[in-house]
Order: sequence, then structure tokens, then C-alpha cells
Amino acid sequence: MKLIVLKILISFLVSVTCLSQDKSVQVSLMPVPSQYELTGSKFRLDASFSISVNSDKNSRVYKAAFRMLNRIAGRTGIFLTNPFVMINENSASMFIESKHIGEVKLGEDESYDLNISETKILLKAETDLGALRGIETFLQLLDADEEGYFFHTINPFCLK
Repeated sequence: MKLIVLKILISFLVSVTCLSQDKSVQVSLMPVPSQYELTGSKFRLDASFSISVNSDKNSRVYKAAFRMLNRIAGRTGIFLTNPFVMINENSASMFIESKHIGEVKLGEDESYDLNISETKILLKAETDLGALRGIETFLQLLDADEEGYFFHTINPFCLK
């Protein structure tokens, strides 16, 4: 009898412990942004995912965006219907904007703003170096669940 009561008590404690655990989503970002907020929604990744940049085909941002498309396709196994980076195309799923070319030097502005909603992704940076950093952060937000691959939606944040 004591053994049955003990088993029931242990089962109860295990159940309460499992239910009380924090089930909030956590992502590991490197470098860690000073602040960001996951909204709890998801940008679902499918074959129609596309990227547009505001620079020419010879720029660092264009080349990095092309590599990013290949990395996403490689990680997910999704065959993208448009596996090329577009230039100044508003209909793209993701738009990457950098204002000017940065120099690799101490004190250069590498900050960026990243906004991921359920329908659109916007990455803005002062310099192309900031856009490159933003691309890497964006790739770290790729995740999967039983419905497929997605990016965590976040309120806009600026990383400096």
C-alpha cells in the first residue's frame, strides 16, 4: 500500500514539474543582440521564398544573399522556385537594403535593423558590412517544427 502511494506521489510531482516548466521559445544568437523580442509567430518557409537587394550583382551584399539562398536550400531541402537574388523587387519575401559600402576598419558602422513578420522580412543597414552581419543573424533564426521550416518572427531590433 505504501509503495502505491509513493508511486502516485512521485507521478504527481513529475507531472507538476513538467507542466510548470517554461515553454517559451528561446533562440541562440551570436553575437547576442542588446535587445530583441520574439513575437511568437512564424514566417513559414516554402518554395516561393525569394530575396531582393538594393545593390548590383557585383556587390558583397548580392553575393552574400545568393550564398544565403543556397544555405537555406541546403539546410531545408526545399527547392526554391526562384533560386536567384533579385534587384529592387518589392514582391520578394525578403528585402535587404544597405546605404553604402563599408570599409573593414576599426569603428566602422556594422549595425543593422532586422524585422521579421509573418509575411515579409526586412533587413536594413547603413553599410554592406552591417547587412552581412544581419544575414548571419537571420540564418540563426531558422527553425523547424512538425509543419515544416520557419523563421521566428521578431519585433524590429537594432544590433550595434
